[in-house]
Amino acid sequence: MVYMDAPEARKALISYLTHTQFTKADISGTDLKNMGYKPSKRFAEVLKEVLRACLDGEVGARDAQMAYAKQLMDSSPQ
Repeated sequence: MVYMDAPEARKALISYLTHTQFTKADISGTDLKNMGYKPSKRFAEVLKEVLRACLDGEVGARDAQMAYAKQLMDSSPQ
């Protein structure tokens, strides 16, 4: 387990509260429907994974998010 000292922990918390907490993916369930997918509970899972990838810097702009969502939707049963 890695421990942070107080200034590092404070900085991480402030970063979360000012940025991460309000960050949302640029795509939505409507985009997935427009791509031809039938609405399902899988939408929430995919959108959550897209958001995680955005926060981790794995995907960037909307077009990359759409491509990643398509990849995720196509790689799992609907």
